[in-house]
Amino acid sequence: MTSSIARLAAWFEKQCKDDWEHQFGVRIETLDNPGWSLVVDIKATDLELRPFESKSIERSDDDWVQARIRRIGLSRLGVVQRTLKR
Repeated sequence: MTSSIARLAAWFEKQCKDDWEHQFGVRIETLDNPGWSLVVDIKATDLELRPFESKSIERSDDDWVQARIRRIGLSRLGVVQRTLKR
């Protein structure tokens, strides 16, 4: 889990140039089913134009993940321990 968070933190730090961090960012929230939501603003980053295929994996009620591009942002939903292991 730590390496995923460290990679996200390193990516975020790399984006913090000019005023990017004042307009965009990373949000982690809880879901009610239960799960976690990770939303990463990718506008004005090297990921903005990179192709991305949506993914939805549902192994069970407590082992699932969804990843998709929406409104020029990367959304990732799932059970946090399993999501961060991938």
